Amino acid sequence: MWLPIIYFSSSGNTKYICEIVARGLNSASMEAELIPLKKIGDYPNFMEESVGFGIGAPVYGANFTPNIVEWMHQFPITNEKKYFFLIDTNAGLPCAALIKSKNILTKKGYTFIVGLEITAPTRDSVFWMDFFEHVSWPLNSLKRAFYFGKRIAQNLKTGTEDVVKEFRIMPLGNILSNLFPYIERRFYIFMTKIMAHNPTKCVKCGACESLCPAGAIDVQKNIYFDPEKCFFCFKCMRNCPKGALYLKIYPKAKFFKGPFQVKGYIKPDELRF
Repeated sequence: MWLPIIYFSSSGNTKYICEIVARGLNSASMEAELIPLKKIGDYPNFMEESVGFGIGAPVYGANFTPNIVEWMHQFPITNEKKYFFLIDTNAGLPCAALIKSKNILTKKGYTFIVGLEITAPTRDSVFWMDFFEHVSWPLNSLKRAFYFGKRIAQNLKTGTEDVVKEFRIMPLGNILSNLFPYIERRFYIFMTKIMAHNPTKCVKCGACESLCPAGAIDVQKNIYFDPEKCFFCFKCMRNCPKGALYLKIYPKAKFFKGPFQVKGYIKPDELRF
């Protein structure tokens, strides 16, 4: 039974948690496959070919990232029984992001079965970029992700529609999640003003452009961090091989490269629960 998990991950944390969920699914005889959002076009029939699907995203500004939200809004209305589950990673302020995303798809006729929320130990703060050196992955979070996958498999095999709630709604969470979309673009436009490109270091390799989930970079036209598109995910800065992209307020920032840098990291294929 094939079950795709479509995800966006700027730091690698969301991908890591989705990989662990997939391990849990596979342990219960499901054929889980992770698909980056950028490659979903290679799977035009993923809904028809699977019993359901999962979506994974980090929480930015009290909601799932703009590219994931925009993609979900494009889903067709369905009259079929199509199950879905949601996974989010956050910095401790999830607000009502998962519920907001759930509502987008349930209004289109899809059946929500489970939701998982993981507070990642890292913080991609522009003021403390090396925070990842001082924290650890809680083993309990990794276990939650693994057994979450097993529960999905059980629900799908039995046709159970009782929602497994591995998430919470913060006080005022709904208000914040509803409010932020109205100020979102203004906020990102403001934040792009502290981002910079050093042309003396740049070799125009195109890595930043190919990785940008918003199409906010065009190296040939010298367009960097288009304020009308960028949503401040740091993916370009994390992966620039020459260190040509930086923050004006913190030019020597040490960017987080992935969950493997954090103490307590266990490779998904080495998990034994």
